Amino acid sequence: MEPTGRRHFLQHGVGAASLMLLRAARAQAPAAVPPAAAVGRGHVGGAVYALAVSPDGRMLASASLDTTVRLWLLPGLEPVATLRGHTGRVKAVVLSKGGTLLSAGADRLIRRWSIPNGEPLEPLEGHTGAVNALALAPDETLASAGGYQDNLVRLWSLNPGRALAGLQGHSADVNALAFTSRGDLLASASDDRTVRLWSIPEGAPVAALKGHGGDVNALATTPDGRLLASAAADTTIRLWELPSGKLLAVLKGHTDVINALAVSPTGRVLASGSGDRTIRLWSLPEGRPLRTLVDHKDAVLALAAGGDPPSLFSGDEGAVVLSRAF
Repeated sequence: MEPTGRRHFLQHGVGAASLMLLRAARAQAPAAVPPAAAVGRGHVGGAVYALAVSPDGRMLASASLDTTVRLWLLPGLEPVATLRGHTGRVKAVVLSKGGTLLSAGADRLIRRWSIPNGEPLEPLEGHTGAVNALALAPDETLASAGGYQDNLVRLWSLNPGRALAGLQGHSADVNALAFTSRGDLLASASDDRTVRLWSIPEGAPVAALKGHGGDVNALATTPDGRLLASAAADTTIRLWELPSGKLLAVLKGHTDVINALAVSPTGRVLASGSGDRTIRLWSLPEGRPLRTLVDHKDAVLALAAGGDPPSLFSGDEGAVVLSRAF
């Protein structure tokens, strides 16, 4: 007896060649995208602006409009602590290998907390405007990015907690920072539509990367330190060769502002989060589109990668944090 599907096609005049094309199309169809593995809710009426995974992969930190930083146990996003102390929205968070969490935002302070107990430590002061971004080098040199007429990138030593240098060059708010894996190069992104490269530890300017048609909101580097991704309000992602700063590719697909980037631990996949409520995955170094994730119901504002097993974490304007295999 012929299978029902084949009999139906033959009865309606569809030949064997068409049947073969149908089977080929089914074989080539992409596998269904699995749903998010875990959902974290806890921020009260506040967008999630930043996410960071601890170096040991056991904890996630989220920073929010609700003025708090929350800690989540991985891999299940189990809430374990809420850190209070900021007096305005919290835009940035990082976790150090030494067990310190650093957070910053509208109150101009870089607050420090001992993890996992959440004990507050002496904050770092120096920015004259909101602090929009933080980044840690492998040697735990801290970089911070200023906005609201500050426009400075500052370098700090965490032990004993002192300012090292102020890097001048941007002419508008600095929104994002990223060190290379070796820590010898720092990238900064700004509303002035440029990405600037700085040599570390000297803090000397290396290059100004131009091409974006809007505020540059996000940066990410690959684990090998050879590739930098930047994303902007112009809805594009640009891939740059490091340390030369040569433009390699322009990635298009999002239909709204791109707010966040993250690179997988393998360095083979780039994730981008957008105001269009999607997360897009791209192959590296080619920049080929892989798939689009549509779990979020609000604009995606934050991404982070890490943990065990390797995961992609995302936060949105509706205060939701999601986790999925990466």
